[in-house]
Amino acid sequence: MPEPLPTETVPPPQLEVEKTPQEQPAIGWIQVITRSAGNARALAGVSVLVTNGTEEQVHLKHTAVTNESGETGKIPLPVPAASLSLNCDETRKPYSTYDVSVYADGFYRQVSEAVPVFAGTTSRQIFHMIPLPSYLQEPPKTIVYQNTEPNL
Repeated sequence: MPEPLPTETVPPPQLEVEKTPQEQPAIGWIQVITRSAGNARALAGVSVLVTNGTEEQVHLKHTAVTNESGETGKIPLPVPAASLSLNCDETRKPYSTYDVSVYADGFYRQVSEAVPVFAGTTSRQIFHMIPLPSYLQEPPKTIVYQNTEPNL
């Protein structure tokens, strides 16, 4: 008589499921360039402040001072992954916005609001510093430049 077959249980085959990687935050950069005298002279020693958030809750991202060439180094900032721009159904913006403020004694304070920064690119912000008049009787107003959102 033949021997009975073993009755061990065999587990069902495992399906390999590919895990979709979570989007890694990316890096974009802002570089600030300051000039005076109708763009004829670089302005060193200008304080730079990069922020984002709302008026009620501002988040400081970076501070810098311009060098003898009137420039900061490239300031790294977190931005969404570039892959967001490849999906036409994506509703999130494929960039982040930051406010860039510049200050220097004897010049008007300037702010460039909502500067778009994309992954892997450098947004260069050029400020033409305007001297304060010597007869100014009240505190100087801040000059604000409003950037428009990119039309993607």
